[in-house]
Amino acid sequence: MLRSVGDHQGAHKVVAHPEVGDIAFDSDVLTTQGTNLRLVVDTPRHADARNKVDLLSAIGIQEMTSKS
Repeated sequence: MLRSVGDHQGAHKVVAHPEVGDIAFDSDVLTTQGTNLRLVVDTPRHADARNKVDLLSAIGIQEMTSKS
């Protein structure tokens, strides 16, 4: 069943990641009419943020620092 979008809210978020530093996102929250469902979509704001997300997707949960 398709539902109409009830509301759209936009915001900016900054996530502090311990390995790559701050990552800036645009955050969009869409709600549906007649339900309490929400869809949250976060997209990197700038090329630098996109590069950090790409790096994190490549390394997964590996640590970037070497242990001596």
